[in-house]
Amino acid sequence: MADGVMTSDVIVFRMDGTASRRGRVLADVMIAKFGRFVQTIARLERTFLNKPVKQTDFEIANLTKRNPSEIWLSPVPRVKNYSPENAILWSFSQIDRLSQGQTIDNLVNPDTLDDIIELTNHQAIDDFNLFEVSYRQFRIALDENLNTRANLAKASLFDESRNPWRSGISVGHLTGELRSVLDANDEHTFLLCSLTGAQQVKCVFSEELRQELGKALFKGVRVSGLLHYDGSGPFPYLVEASRLELLDESESAPHFLDARGLFTESIYSINNLE
Repeated sequence: MADGVMTSDVIVFRMDGTASRRGRVLADVMIAKFGRFVQTIARLERTFLNKPVKQTDFEIANLTKRNPSEIWLSPVPRVKNYSPENAILWSFSQIDRLSQGQTIDNLVNPDTLDDIIELTNHQAIDDFNLFEVSYRQFRIALDENLNTRANLAKASLFDESRNPWRSGISVGHLTGELRSVLDANDEHTFLLCSLTGAQQVKCVFSEELRQELGKALFKGVRVSGLLHYDGSGPFPYLVEASRLELLDESESAPHFLDARGLFTESIYSINNLE
């Protein structure tokens, strides 16, 4: 224990060189990795607190060279009445969960993952044979496994941002032109098409709607029922029709942007499409 510092209060940055270097670590390698680690922890803290600037400094409390080399960091708050303990515990928990392939907090953003990727991107295999950090109950290897997990997590965030749609079922309605009725061999379906013909949705109808289909063929209609989404876009791929209404000439021309699902807190709400 360093003078005046409890081991439970410190972050330990630990590296050990390879046998070919007799356990020694190159100075530029250790300085670069140490700087990146401090930057990563500072960014995680800002993310956790939603602050634009760091709230904690890290003082070097102890240095050892006993294979492995260790740097002890003591967190020191930069502002009054603030304890960095919770932010540091959360930061280490996210790195630990990431290293184990577990789900991380959605607060962790691509910039933070970039820091972790850079921290664990080891160019030369003979730079060291041990690289880890510890705090309280956490002892985390900053190795290729963590690098791979961080890259996968970043790719997942990118995919979600590119495709925000989700699969599910919504109660709602669509408007369009009713076409191509098939009522044979236990299949009771029709197609609902936009005016341009660029979009069409398959609709399944019940026995109660059969009589109304003849009057509605090739006309503008509003179809209500259960809307099924497959997650590929804002429009449903299937409607279980429970109600069919002819559109009046005074009504605006039907278009698929009239889709109004009641998918609670969902992107399928028309308010989010406009």
